[in-house]
Amino acid sequence: MSYEPSASSPAPTSDRLFFKYIMENGPSSRAKIAAEHNLSRPTASEAASRLLERGYIKALAKDAGASGKRGRVPGLYDLSESLGCLLTVIAEIDRLSAALYNLRGEQLSEASVSTYWESSEVIQHALETLIDELVKDISLPVLAATVAVVSPVNPNTQQLGNIPDMGHHDQPLDFYSYLTERFNCPVMVDDRINWVLLNETREGIAQHVPVVLGIHLNEGISAALAINGRLYRGVSGRNGLIHLVTAENKSLRQRLQHLGVVDEHSFIRDDGGYLNFEKTAELIVADPESESSQLYLMSLAESIVNAAIITDPSALLLTGPAVENKAFLSLLTELISKKYPWHDLNIIVSEDGARAIRDGVREGSHLLAMVRLGLANPHELGLLYPHRPINFGISAPANEYK
Repeated sequence: MSYEPSASSPAPTSDRLFFKYIMENGPSSRAKIAAEHNLSRPTASEAASRLLERGYIKALAKDAGASGKRGRVPGLYDLSESLGCLLTVIAEIDRLSAALYNLRGEQLSEASVSTYWESSEVIQHALETLIDELVKDISLPVLAATVAVVSPVNPNTQQLGNIPDMGHHDQPLDFYSYLTERFNCPVMVDDRINWVLLNETREGIAQHVPVVLGIHLNEGISAALAINGRLYRGVSGRNGLIHLVTAENKSLRQRLQHLGVVDEHSFIRDDGGYLNFEKTAELIVADPESESSQLYLMSLAESIVNAAIITDPSALLLTGPAVENKAFLSLLTELISKKYPWHDLNIIVSEDGARAIRDGVREGSHLLAMVRLGLANPHELGLLYPHRPINFGISAPANEYK
């Protein structure tokens, strides 16, 4: 059974403002918070009382505060250490990594394990080992968990989808069920480009951009679209797989494979399933005028331009390991600008795609946790994750807002 975000009723606005101020600014007095948010003293006092009652915040000892008016020491409030933490998992081709954060975004622990996508049993064991290592010294409850994966994710089931001809392992791992059962908390699984786009549109370079088309150049070439803050994922989560777009009876990935730009270095694995953009970019930059380099850049640029023509974005966001190579990025963006019919495409770059993925999954986990606690608007979550089954009912805190 699944529950929509509205299953967790939001707290009064005063409570949300009070908690948010402490979360972002550290220990604070009621008077300070009231002044910052134009709350009356009684309203701020009531908010503090409710948050204290629910165990969301704690009152600090009087001697922790500085003297206020008339020599009195104001009472300070801070987040409760026992409230809980956030879990993030990033699944790559050869590695699983995970981290725990507090609600301020400070990292509490991290762990990683090397693995290859050979079988679901191997990955399941690796995931369990990873999580065991991550939480062994942490006694806090996990409020929410998020997972970034290479594969597309079905928006109705949160299960990983198959990518044809990508050397896919026999049975995709069910991250959603495992983490839900282990931690009894809301879990969100999504493709990496969606986490990048989430981060860049909310906190990064694409803030306040109405329509953003994100292109992630990594093992595959994937795209994501955000319109006024809403991430579009398609009916089955398979939208944006640009490397599967066909021309002359061959997919883009197949065309790139047969160009022979980098021979055995073109792909991460011998089966030819995953592109190695980092190696490819290095060798194209070494000989950019070669026929194979020119054809590679042309095929890639044309596919990106076609996606931009269809979506007509306010900005094209490029991300992934390939764009960290400045010379390759310059060659690619110049060609994209030339091929775009109106020559006015606004191209922006998320230069650290790995950072954007990490920040995206952390931000998503934080938002899930805040909605679960009643301290964020469920509508905001609905904009980011429309139609996703988010189970807030399985482990709602006994002191949640009703």
